[in-house]
Amino acid sequence: MNNAINTSNIPTATPTPTTALISDNSNNNNNNNNPTILVESDPAEKTPTRASKFTEEEDIQLCKSFLAVSFDFITTSDQTSKTLWDRIYTDYNNRIHDDLKGVRASIALSNRWNNVINPRCSYFSRCLTQVKNAPDSGSNDRLHEREAKRLFYIGKKKTYHFTMMQCFRILSVHPKWMERYVNKPTTKPRAAVPSFAGFSSDGPSSDGPSSDGPFNDTMTRPIGPTQARALARKRSDGDDDTLAEFREYIKQSNLDRNRLLKEKLEFQKNQLRAKERTDAEFIRIKKTKIAIQIMTSDVSSITNALNRQWFEDLQASVRDGSFFLPITTNDSTTDDSTTNDPTSDVE
Repeated sequence: MNNAINTSNIPTATPTPTTALISDNSNNNNNNNNPTILVESDPAEKTPTRASKFTEEEDIQLCKSFLAVSFDFITTSDQTSKTLWDRIYTDYNNRIHDDLKGVRASIALSNRWNNVINPRCSYFSRCLTQVKNAPDSGSNDRLHEREAKRLFYIGKKKTYHFTMMQCFRILSVHPKWMERYVNKPTTKPRAAVPSFAGFSSDGPSSDGPSSDGPFNDTMTRPIGPTQARALARKRSDGDDDTLAEFREYIKQSNLDRNRLLKEKLEFQKNQLRAKERTDAEFIRIKKTKIAIQIMTSDVSSITNALNRQWFEDLQASVRDGSFFLPITTNDSTTDDSTTNDPTSDVE
């Protein structure tokens, strides 16, 4: 008796799952002791396939979309990561070629940027900066890029080369990308404030103000919360010597600042007076040269009587010294007196 299951009487439905007959063919002979097994499969289920590699066109468009969205001065950076990449995904699909629309998911674009494009381009930028800071004689930009690629390959332990020059050229001309991802400090600087009289980086000083003044030249670490509470309790108990000393220092600093401002103002006035004296001396020398030319000129050669009389008066002013006096104008005074005098009408 055959143990195989008969499928001819099974009713059909829509959709009908496909039935596959799987038999044990380990033996070549037809053995009835090996029953046939029915396996049902869903027709809507597809075998997952691995996505193709990113092309250069996709990488370039991803860089452009990231710069356009993340550094948008209207939206700014006040947005969540999901919102940012949703907007980048929308911009990417609006600009990419029709054959590539919808091929990449938002998470795929995010992983490509965060794990491949951005770290590799930023690392290559630092390699290129290192090369340009110590260039070889006769080198140019093309040789700089070649040397930076070599440093990149060595820095990555010779596992892969840098092949994203087009993406780097797009990103490197954007100052905000360079500032955020390339030129950012490797460690966050520690907050520091200057210590003042009676205080140090370890809290209130029992010795009072230091010998080098109420404010030190070096930036020191601020006191911690425990020491701050202890200081507050000490002040509440009536120990305000340090605070009073600090206020006295502020008062003295204001006095010193006013004194320096007065000295600066006096120095500027002295500079102005020195300039005025220099200008007056220059004018005097120039007038002296002109006066010598006037006095050495022959007046008898002037045929016009009016011109000869004007030249003679000019020589006379040189003789009596009025030629060297500064010229003063009273135009403003005359205008004011004329305007304010009600009896200045012309008869």
